[in-house]
Amino acid sequence: MARVGAAYGDFHRCCTDYFESLKLHGIPMVVVLDGVSGEEKLATQISRERKRVEFVENLLRGPRRIQVSEVLAPIMFQQMLTDALEQAGVDMFVAIGEADKVIWETAVRRGWQVLSNDSDFAIYQSAGWIPLDSFRVGIEHLEYGVVSPKDLADSLLGGDAGMLALFGTLAGNDYTGHLPELARWHAGLSPNRSEIPVKVAGWLRGLNAQSPNQDLTDKILDMVAPGNKGGGLREAIRFSVREYTVESSGELGDDWKMHDGRDVPEWLKIAHTRGRLGMGSQLAMKSEFWCASLAESCRDESCWRSSTSIRLAACSLLYPQGGTVVEWCRKDRSPLFCSRRIGFHPADDIGLPDLESLAQMGQGDRQGVLLDTMLQGGPTRNVVEKMRSDGLPEELDLLVLGLVHVARRWEPKQSHKLIQNISLMVATQFISSQIPGPHEPPTDTSSSERPSWWRGEVHVAAVHRFSELHATLASAHALNAVLMEPFRPVSPWLLLNGLTSWEIMAHRQNSDDGEAKELAGSMVNIVKWLMDPGSPGEEQLPSLGQVLPAGSEWRGEASYDGDMDQYSLTVIDSPSPDHPGSGVHSLYGQEEPVRLVLAVQPKTSMCSLKIEDGDSRFGGWFDRSLRTVQGKCFSMEEDTLTEEGTFWLKRIN
Repeated sequence: MARVGAAYGDFHRCCTDYFESLKLHGIPMVVVLDGVSGEEKLATQISRERKRVEFVENLLRGPRRIQVSEVLAPIMFQQMLTDALEQAGVDMFVAIGEADKVIWETAVRRGWQVLSNDSDFAIYQSAGWIPLDSFRVGIEHLEYGVVSPKDLADSLLGGDAGMLALFGTLAGNDYTGHLPELARWHAGLSPNRSEIPVKVAGWLRGLNAQSPNQDLTDKILDMVAPGNKGGGLREAIRFSVREYTVESSGELGDDWKMHDGRDVPEWLKIAHTRGRLGMGSQLAMKSEFWCASLAESCRDESCWRSSTSIRLAACSLLYPQGGTVVEWCRKDRSPLFCSRRIGFHPADDIGLPDLESLAQMGQGDRQGVLLDTMLQGGPTRNVVEKMRSDGLPEELDLLVLGLVHVARRWEPKQSHKLIQNISLMVATQFISSQIPGPHEPPTDTSSSERPSWWRGEVHVAAVHRFSELHATLASAHALNAVLMEPFRPVSPWLLLNGLTSWEIMAHRQNSDDGEAKELAGSMVNIVKWLMDPGSPGEEQLPSLGQVLPAGSEWRGEASYDGDMDQYSLTVIDSPSPDHPGSGVHSLYGQEEPVRLVLAVQPKTSMCSLKIEDGDSRFGGWFDRSLRTVQGKCFSMEEDTLTEEGTFWLKRIN
């Protein structure tokens, strides 16, 4: 995964080949994936996310080689992995929360060993832990090393396996390793971090020798985290020790609830367990979006802006109560991107059905809900029939809808070429994935050089636009799953394949594959048809006076100088291309009169809007068939504009 561009296709082949080779050796197995992490690991998640973003920021700064150890899993990685496991015929399920204890208990019940890179499995009492790095699969043989809890206790703790949970906790794990109090205690043991596990083990042996056959937890807490100076370390130590020793059912029982106490519908449990929800698991289990970094664009979170309305729709299904709970979600558990809060709040007036009523709705009705969300006021009649009659495979439905969704927010001079390139890129990968028989193995990715075109600002901008599509596609996949999959789920390995995809998009404007060109042309035609509601048989464009009518209210969000808050606009005098209008906008609780300037792109349905007060300008492009505006914020000083952030607005009346 070290190469730029989310090499889903190559990785899918690697996964299926790997698991099929294990089956040829007669190895029974079950793969268990993490669900949603608890609050106890939030600091660890933030730290990991920050490192991912820093890695990509360094990647963008200049030419360098990318080592295989520098791994960044793309946003739809889990969907790709579950597809590969299903194709290989391997049993799998997604845990409700962290998978560690579920894996441990499954291994104990079956008498199996655990294959993982997580050294915590040497602490759990089981048949043994096989480090993934030690595992080698040959045609006729297997090579691997096994670490059992007994071996570890004999080697480090004088044979006392009862101290393993304390050892794993004090050496530093996901619950304790990020805490500065533990780092200070480690520094007192040794200045060399590589010596810490051995030093912790020696310290525990000495303590056990002084007080044999006693529970040392309280004594250790007083020594490692004394009194109030221990801060959160005391609680983290207790929690970690309990996690190593207390069993859980690992099943999806009646005690699994939504965050507001409602029962989780049975179909949603099954979708989660089978890995169908992807990012939807985050929606179902927590009131935040953990915005996993995209390999293509991590410099800021703006690649998620286009998908805001889709995530709002999913949240309004899962959290319909709104009110104080929604406000609590917004203030205390808003989405995170590299530890930065991203403004977000579920909408309770979006007009979607209840979560509990979805099971009684037909597929066509549920398709209509998703189409209304993705097309945002555009035509939805006969969309599915149009896609089928034009020969679009069902696997591409959500991608085409996502492309329409984001392309309406791009500048007209960009959108046409980008739509063509992205369509060709996807069509080429999709056609190649349908070819039966053996494929050439992926090129060696131990180190991969960024291509020369990457340094061009034009291509970096194109990559960021595709990141918007990638984030939108992940969000649409989650909404589709919450709606019980009225459309074919996204299989990213069929659509995207890393550097090969980027080469097509960046500088190969013509493909030698006639079938791929034909499919790409069909995609482009459907996108244009959906973006032009004035085509025959569809609803006509609203008049310019209806785009921003007097008295219309608009609500959304804006970031300005690094801060995000709710943003609103009230139109007082409707603008037209011939004369500006007026209104009042509000940000950070301050209202100011504004001048509204509307312009129309010739021969298209696209408009530009400028919202200007005395010292700032909010400007963006939008389709006049829509009720949503999205753009950038600028500060103005004389004739100089300085970009300060982004904004979006949606008409509410």
